[in-house]
Amino acid sequence: MDGVGAAWRFLIPAWRRAGPYLLFSGLELGLVLAQSRAMWISLALAVLMILAASARLLPLAIGETETPSIRDQTAMVLRLLGVAALSFLFLFILFLLVFVLVLCFAYAAAASGHGFVSSEIATWAPAVDSRGRWVVSLVAIVCALAWTWAAMRVSLAAPATVAKGKVLMIATWPLTRGRAWAIALAQVLTLAAPAAFIGLLIAARRAGAGPAMILWLSEGLVIAGLWLPLTIGLMGRLYRDLTSGQPEAALA
Repeated sequence: MDGVGAAWRFLIPAWRRAGPYLLFSGLELGLVLAQSRAMWISLALAVLMILAASARLLPLAIGETETPSIRDQTAMVLRLLGVAALSFLFLFILFLLVFVLVLCFAYAAAASGHGFVSSEIATWAPAVDSRGRWVVSLVAIVCALAWTWAAMRVSLAAPATVAKGKVLMIATWPLTRGRAWAIALAQVLTLAAPAAFIGLLIAARRAGAGPAMILWLSEGLVIAGLWLPLTIGLMGRLYRDLTSGQPEAALA
C-alpha cells in the first residue's frame, strides 16, 4: 500500500519533469488508437516519447533528484529500449509455450469425445464434452497465472537498468523472489482507476456520446499521462524498497 500511495503522489512531480513528453505521447497514442492514416508514424513517435519520458522519470522515481543530461537521457532511452525488447521476447516465448500447452490439452479433450475426426477441424470443438471444457479451462487459468507470475518477476527491469546504468532483465529475478503476487496486487490497486476511466471512454465512444476523435485522444492521454507515470512511480518505489540495505553488487 505504501507503493500505491507513492505512485499517486508521483503524478505531480512526473508532470513537472516530463509534462511535454507525456502530453505529446498521449496525443500520438490517441492517433494510433483512432487508426489515422499516419498510424505507423504516430506509433513510432509515441514509443519514442514514452521512452524519453521514462528516461526522465525513472531516475526521479528511484530517488535521484537531479535531472539527467541530454546525453544521459539518450543512453537511458537506448537501454530502456533494450529492456523492453528483451522483456517482450521473454514473455512472448512464455506465451507461446503456454498456448501450445493449452492447445495440447484442448486436443486431448476433443480426441476423447464423441464425433472427433482428426482430419476435420470443424469436429474438434463439438467433440469436447463438459468435463473436457472444465479441464481445459483449469489448465488455461493455471497457465495464465504462471505467465503473470513470470511477468511480475521481471517487472523491475526498467528501474534496475536505470539505477545500474546497464541493461538488466533476468538479473532482477532474485530481487522479486516471494513478492510476485504482492507486486501484481499493487499494480491492480494502482491502475484500477485509470483502467476504469479508459473503460468509461470506450463505452462513451461506442455509445456515440461525443466526438470520436476527442474520445480517442482522451484514451491516449489517460494511458500516457496517468497510466505511465503511475506505473513508473510504483515500480520505482518498489525497487527502492527492495534494494534498500542490500549489497551494492546484488544486481551487478
